[in-house]
Amino acid sequence: MAGMTGNITSLQSQVCIELPPNVHSQGIIGLEKDGPGMNFSFPILEMQMILIFSITQAFHLILKNFEIPKLTSEILTGIVLGPSFIGAYNVFEKNIFPRDNQAIIVVLGEIGYELFLFLVGVRMDLELIRRTGRKVMITGILCVLVPFVTSMVVQNHLMIPVFKLTKDQISKLPYLTTSYCMTSSPVIVLLLEDLNLLNSEIGRLAVSASSISELFGTVCIWFSSVLYRMGKVKPVAETLLVFGAVIGSMLAFLFIFRPILFWVIRQTPHNKPVKKSYVNAIIVLMLFVIILSHYYGHSFHFLVFVLGLSVPAGQPLGSTLEELLHVFISQVLLPIYVTAYAMKANFRLVDFNDPATVITAILIVFIFLLKIIGSMVAPLYCKMPLNDAFVLALILSSRGIVQLSVYTRFKDDQTASESVHALSLASIVVTATLVPIVVNRLYDPAKKYRVYERRDIMHLKPNAELKILACIHRSGNIPPVINLLDAACPSKENPIDIYVLHLIELIGRSSPVFISHQMQKRAFPMVTRTMSFFTSIIS
Repeated sequence: MAGMTGNITSLQSQVCIELPPNVHSQGIIGLEKDGPGMNFSFPILEMQMILIFSITQAFHLILKNFEIPKLTSEILTGIVLGPSFIGAYNVFEKNIFPRDNQAIIVVLGEIGYELFLFLVGVRMDLELIRRTGRKVMITGILCVLVPFVTSMVVQNHLMIPVFKLTKDQISKLPYLTTSYCMTSSPVIVLLLEDLNLLNSEIGRLAVSASSISELFGTVCIWFSSVLYRMGKVKPVAETLLVFGAVIGSMLAFLFIFRPILFWVIRQTPHNKPVKKSYVNAIIVLMLFVIILSHYYGHSFHFLVFVLGLSVPAGQPLGSTLEELLHVFISQVLLPIYVTAYAMKANFRLVDFNDPATVITAILIVFIFLLKIIGSMVAPLYCKMPLNDAFVLALILSSRGIVQLSVYTRFKDDQTASESVHALSLASIVVTATLVPIVVNRLYDPAKKYRVYERRDIMHLKPNAELKILACIHRSGNIPPVINLLDAACPSKENPIDIYVLHLIELIGRSSPVFISHQMQKRAFPMVTRTMSFFTSIIS
């Protein structure tokens, strides 16, 4: 199946591939030239996916006993399969991860990353961000501002004069420093999901503060990029056109597309699914926004995230998109993305004799400590307990999948060297591993709900009311609860105080909603009134 032959030239070597590529194997009969085996792109892709999932699950099977999240297992899988370990052997590289086939699995993972950003935006509630108080807003700003300003001053006045850096390394250092200072909202949401803290007070504060941090950091990067482009790189008109298009797209999402989606929700009957035509239109628009993001450059990758933010969270629209995309993204595409990008790191090339590597190591530790200090200022000023403030700061200082993408892009465009890139990836592994362990040890969201007195029937005071919490999931739970209340024979001398919770699965949103249903006039007997209260909540 020989076709035209093309050359792909890189800085390191020259690789020849055949076009069009051989996709499917012809089985045991084979071809006269190639014969049967792994000389075809699709079987190689399947073998790569089997290796990635098998090694990831093996790592996670061991590490989950130590409360280490799955992200660490996926990164470790990439390191093992990369040039740091078995990827350094020519036999493995030639037969399992050939250079002309690596682009396929990277593209597959990139699709998963973009869908992941969209889905995280869908699950976040804009109302939660709009209702943020002064404490959360100041926390989000200081989380970025304190490490950024301090690290810039330190590296310009202390580090650069001490370490002998080249002009090229000095020009690239601010980009690395800025990336270490950023806080990513998708990373925080994913971490809180793994810790089961999204519904907690700390979780809500962390989601809101990380959203403010990301917005503040993005605006700062925009302005600095505009000034840089105007001064050195691009003409003023072209620069303004690029940034104007991005800002215009964001405003269109929030003020045109979002109201249209609310109209779609109003057109959807209660307890009925959204029409497939509406869902398909949203997915087509999402793919168009992804193309637009690539057209304007990877730095505007967050347009997909903003589009997801414009989708109303929860039922019926957000939950429909969540059910449609979540499993395939989180269990298939996202592990491929993390592993494929982690494979690009080569820890064999880490050189601490290189001044840039030493400065990077110092900055990573220094900025991490500054982020914790900056994130604790506002909570401590607002009288938050020291333990809770430290836990919130740890969560906001964590790194994850978004930082992995940024560091890898720095390596690809030669902003970061091989040594600096490997060290940056190591910082992700360390924070992604240690932060969940420390948070689980220091913070227990159920602690404040514990009581130290016996509240049961045996220890009730005479004529005291019996408090009952009734939780219902579906209408079939109502008759058994009513029968239990009827058998209790409540009276004026021995009353029963009933609290009813209608529990609905949290789908399509990352923040919980607590709705209070007020009872009507108390004109019914106790059991009848209770039944009426149950019925009103279900309906």
